[in-house]
Amino acid sequence: MEAGEIVDDALARSTQAAGQWIKKNFNVVQWFILAALVGWIGYAIYGYRAGRAAEKASAQLNQAIRAENARVGGDESKPDPQTGLSDTRAVFATAAERVQAAEQQYRAIAQAGSHSTAATLANLGLASVLYDEGKYADAKAAYQSVKDSPLAGQDADVKGRALEGVGMSLESLGDKAAAEKAFGELSNVDALGYGALGAYHQARLEFAAGNTDKAKQLLTDAQKRLDAADKPEGKKSLGSPGYLQQAVRELLHRVDPNAVTASPNSLSADQLQELQEQMGSPGSNGGKGISSEKLQELLKQMGKSAGGKPPNAPAPPASAP
Repeated sequence: MEAGEIVDDALARSTQAAGQWIKKNFNVVQWFILAALVGWIGYAIYGYRAGRAAEKASAQLNQAIRAENARVGGDESKPDPQTGLSDTRAVFATAAERVQAAEQQYRAIAQAGSHSTAATLANLGLASVLYDEGKYADAKAAYQSVKDSPLAGQDADVKGRALEGVGMSLESLGDKAAAEKAFGELSNVDALGYGALGAYHQARLEFAAGNTDKAKQLLTDAQKRLDAADKPEGKKSLGSPGYLQQAVRELLHRVDPNAVTASPNSLSADQLQELQEQMGSPGSNGGKGISSEKLQELLKQMGKSAGGKPPNAPAPPASAP
């Protein structure tokens, strides 16, 4: 026989043998088919229910975030006469009611979700709210649970925020040594700018303790990390690095005025907002306000005209993560 005929003959014999085996063992085969079908249906049901649960948890988490960022006092927002847009945030009578509502919603998600991603993020939000309430021990415990979660092992942003929260809570509790240890661990998170943030927090504690040389060393290290992150080949930094850049420069200027000159064209977010309110916000008063970009440009020009020696603004205080 030719090669093609040999192959065809082999296939025919194999097919016939397989058919005979299936007929002889059909009872066993049908149970395997049934088990596979049941498994597929069970997996589909599980996937559907898991998806619905994730959607529900995501919606609840969004509601908790909205409660935390809600407005305090005042009536429902009226549409802007020029743009037609209105502030759709929820409104609470007092700040205490707003924080309490956010805490309850975050806590409900955290307790219901076990170790899910939504539960971990809810714990992170809960920790921030507890810190704002002055419940530093509870905040520290919540931040610690996030730090030890599987999500923190996969997401550098979650780990960094949790570590900063642990350090800030310990500092507020008066345990400066433990806080410095937490900030030291944060400085080893070489992603998203958290390394520089950890070094900055360490420098704050060292400067407060009177260790100016150590503080200067840490701030110099933080500045180098931020400069490297600004380069095109550098790693992605933590959001907009402007605030941290300014904080590092201002503290370094306080530690050693000769090490760096205070930035002549930089103001903190609170200072910018206050100045804008005094001059009128854009779109108000007939559109005569001034934008943040225009403010910075004016400050830059003022710094040049004054020989680059404007009065130094104090370093912005640390806030809750």
